[in-house]
Amino acid sequence: MDGVSFDLRSGETLGIVGESGSGKSTTGKTLLRLTKPTGGSARYRGRAVFGSDTRELRDFRRRAQMVFQDPYSSLNPRKRLGDILTEPLVIHQIGAPDQRQDRVVEMMRKLGLRTGFFYRYPHELSGGQRQRI
Repeated sequence: MDGVSFDLRSGETLGIVGESGSGKSTTGKTLLRLTKPTGGSARYRGRAVFGSDTRELRDFRRRAQMVFQDPYSSLNPRKRLGDILTEPLVIHQIGAPDQRQDRVVEMMRKLGLRTGFFYRYPHELSGGQRQRI
C-alpha cells in the first residue's frame, strides 16, 4: 500500500471498496495493527495508533472494527454463534460475565435474528444472516 489517506470525524463510517488485491484488507489490518506497518502514521483522537501501548491499542480496537466481505470465512465453523459473538466482549472486558449472553441476544434481536440462533453454527445460516453476524 502506498499513499493511503483519509480523515474520519466522530460518528462517521468508512467503507473501503476496490478490486480484488487492491489493498482493502491490508489497509484495515494495518490500521488495527494486525499487520505491522512499514511506514506512515495513523492517529486516533490525537494519539498515534502505530506507536500506542497495549492498553491504548485495546481501547482503539474497541471502537474501530473491520467487517470482512466474506462472512463465512470470517466465522469459525466449529463455534456456535453465541460463542463467536460473546468472544469480543470477553476479550475487551465489556460487561459482567453473567450479562454478556443477554447483551448478545439483544443485539441479535436488533439485527432481525431469532434468539435461537445463539446456539447455531455458521453453516446453518443464510449468507445474509451470516453477514449480520
